[in-house]
Amino acid sequence: MITVRFTVRAGQGGAGGFGLGDMAVSGNLGTADSAGHVPHQGMMTYLSVVQLLVRRDDDGLSVAGKGGGVARTEDPVASDWEAALAVFRPLVSGPKT
Repeated sequence: MITVRFTVRAGQGGAGGFGLGDMAVSGNLGTADSAGHVPHQGMMTYLSVVQLLVRRDDDGLSVAGKGGGVARTEDPVASDWEAALAVFRPLVSGPKT
């Protein structure tokens, strides 16, 4: 199982698309966490989550941090993830009306 926790940094007001935050990803192989590093490793969470979080390879989906692998899923889950992204992608990249 993969557990993901997102937090918004204090002092920025409410959550927004360009606000800095941190993410922690935990799995059976370990944890990767952007909080508490010097210099800070905060990110614009909404813009970064898909690019930073999940990688697709021949064996399924994997999550890795600086120290190595955090978790790996099996291939049947990958098709659900790809379908969800395919539905979501036009909403993000399309023009606003």
